[in-house]
Amino acid sequence: MEFVVQYAKDDNLSYGCAISEASPAYRKMKQGGEKKKEKKTITINQGKKKLINEYEIELKQNANIYYGNINGYYILGKRMPPMKQGETRKSKYDYNIIKNKLEELTNTKYPDLKDEATIKKRT
Repeated sequence: MEFVVQYAKDDNLSYGCAISEASPAYRKMKQGGEKKKEKKTITINQGKKKLINEYEIELKQNANIYYGNINGYYILGKRMPPMKQGETRKSKYDYNIIKNKLEELTNTKYPDLKDEATIKKRT
């Protein structure tokens, strides 16, 4: 158990992921081999830039889903079906979570999504 905890800490993994990944390394250690697999050499800045890029892509995707659903139904004058309402709420929720993570990483303010009522007044 201590091996898995240390493995998770060293590789920045959750405990559940570390259990499956640490078992081959643990067997090697018991047989007298290396303690664990070699780490990929990625600098902190490269890893941070990659993470920021992934978050920004997800942020744009969630914003597109949100605005696409709302604008589409307001333009047509129809009521949004429950399935689309759920998708719209989820995209807004995911957008806000990712936005908060990005703001912590970059110290930059990202725009909030406009409320449905604000969009409806505009059209």
